[in-house]
Amino acid sequence: MPNTLSKPGPYDPLAKLDPDEPFFAIVAHDPFAPATVDFWVDLMRHDLVKKILDLKPKEKIPDYLQEKLKQCSEAELVSMEMRRFQKGHPESDSITTARATYSGSKKSAAEMEELNRKKRHNEAIRNLSEAAFLVCNASEIFDELGTPTELPDVLEKIKIISDSFSIGRKFLKNRISE
Repeated sequence: MPNTLSKPGPYDPLAKLDPDEPFFAIVAHDPFAPATVDFWVDLMRHDLVKKILDLKPKEKIPDYLQEKLKQCSEAELVSMEMRRFQKGHPESDSITTARATYSGSKKSAAEMEELNRKKRHNEAIRNLSEAAFLVCNASEIFDELGTPTELPDVLEKIKIISDSFSIGRKFLKNRISE
C-alpha cells in the first residue's frame, strides 16, 4: 500500500524520520516521480543482490534483507500508483507526452509507441546481459575467496530474489487492473 497523507503505508519514511534529519519528498504529480522511485528500487536491489550473493552456499537470507526486498516491492507499487495517478491527471505528465524531435516536428503516437517498444526491448537485452555477467562474476569471486559456489547455488539465490520480484509485480498488476 503506497503512502498517502491520509493512509501511511507500512514503510512510511516520515514515521522513522529523526527530528533534524533532512528529507526530500517526491509526489505523484511530479512527472519524474515514478522514474525516480524506480531508480531507487534498482539501486537498492543491486545492493541487496550483492549482499545475498555474498552469503555462503545454503545460508539462509537474513530477515532484514528479506524485509528490504519487500520494501523494494512496495516501492514498485508506489511507482505504479504514481503512474496511474498521472494518467488521471494529464497535466502531471505534460513533460513525457510526445516530444519534439531535433527537427522540431512531433512524432505521432504510433511512432512514439514503436520507439518505446524498441527501447524496452533493448533494456531487456541489456538486463539479461548484465545478469549473465554478474552471475559469472559472482561465481568467479567465490572461487577466488576459496568458497567455490556452484552455478546451481548462485542460481538458487537468484531464484529467491526473482520470486520476490515476481510476487510484487503480480500484486501490482492485479492492483492496477482493479
